[in-house]
Amino acid sequence: MFDRIISSTLFRSASVYTIANTVNQALPFFLLPILTHYLMPEEYGLLSMFQVLVGFLNPFVGLSVFGAIRRQFYEQNTIDYQSYITSCLILILIATLITSVIIAVTSEIIYHFTLFPPEWLTAVMVFVVGQVLIHVLLVLWQGEERPVSYGTFQIGRSILNVGLSLVLVVFCGIGWKGRIVGQTGANATFASLALWLLWRGGRLNLRINLTYIKHALKFGVPLIPHAMGVFLISMTDRLFITNMVGIADTGIYTVGYQVGMIIGLLAASFNTAYVPWLFRNLKIESQANRLLIVRLTYGYFFLLLLGAAGLSWLGPLLIRLFMGVDYGGATSYVLWCAFGYAFNGMYMMVTAYIFYAEKTHLLAWVTFIAVGLNVVLNYLLIKLNGPLGAAQATVITFGVKFLLTWYLSDRVRPMPWRLAPACRI
Repeated sequence: MFDRIISSTLFRSASVYTIANTVNQALPFFLLPILTHYLMPEEYGLLSMFQVLVGFLNPFVGLSVFGAIRRQFYEQNTIDYQSYITSCLILILIATLITSVIIAVTSEIIYHFTLFPPEWLTAVMVFVVGQVLIHVLLVLWQGEERPVSYGTFQIGRSILNVGLSLVLVVFCGIGWKGRIVGQTGANATFASLALWLLWRGGRLNLRINLTYIKHALKFGVPLIPHAMGVFLISMTDRLFITNMVGIADTGIYTVGYQVGMIIGLLAASFNTAYVPWLFRNLKIESQANRLLIVRLTYGYFFLLLLGAAGLSWLGPLLIRLFMGVDYGGATSYVLWCAFGYAFNGMYMMVTAYIFYAEKTHLLAWVTFIAVGLNVVLNYLLIKLNGPLGAAQATVITFGVKFLLTWYLSDRVRPMPWRLAPACRI
């Protein structure tokens, strides 16, 4: 079995994506010890609120049109694909203008809940638009099976991100604002490059098609509640800590959370290559092939849990050695966040079956339950255990979300989950 996996495109693509994403995420991670020495916890809390706002606005600016672009990639023989991409970019422009107006009108309300300065909301919008445009190009490269281009682009963006941040925070001494300018500047630069590459590569034309715009909206808008649910699950903890405890505690919590999230980053890298491989193999109606898939899944589950256990030991050590003294309290959050993201990695493995069966409406129910559970648990556990309760709420929510999705995935696409452990490799 393992010879077949190692020689497959899954292993090769997953290796490239994992290496690229690991390097891509490692660069900002290595910036973390520097930031924690130059920024106070309150400042790091503001950076965390910046990411919360980015996560909140992303679905409304992007409208999940990159999902529609990915899907229509396989229909290029029947549509004007260049016109489809162009129409989606016009849709993103319209959504950006509408969202910008709403943000300007509600800036004081946003400040009330996040303590993020209203005058810096423009940077949030620039970052989000850049991220959406970059994602369009990356989705195309995934469809074209160009992991090297994908990885090189991502790593280049991270190098610029880190370089600008170091200059502005360390050498210019402008604090948290320098970090935001570094991130936003890198995104804006590479978004411009993405648009140029799309045009130069012949992926755009000057034809706008209203039918394509309607199709993209029909595909993407129903996914906004799901995207918002994912946002609420991953960001509610910081909003609760900011409002129930304080912005400084949010900064300390975020450091521990980012260390624990390493498991999630590795899982996302593997999943990028795994889903196309899974879809191809699910078309093979063979019991032996299904057993192969399930046994690979169980082995992956074990590796995720093992990785979370290892990070739970190593993470606090890294924080004590490399982070500023003001962030020592972050060590208590690593274990919970690491196992939470291990469960989330398992969720990504089983949710693919629901997408394959085209029963995505089921995800809305899972997300709805998970969001409700997450909000209740955050409130109760933070009141009981302080910021540690937010980390505990994370692992419980991700665990329940995984189990519910696993159950539903087996209902819509049955797999031999009980037989596989007893079969020989």
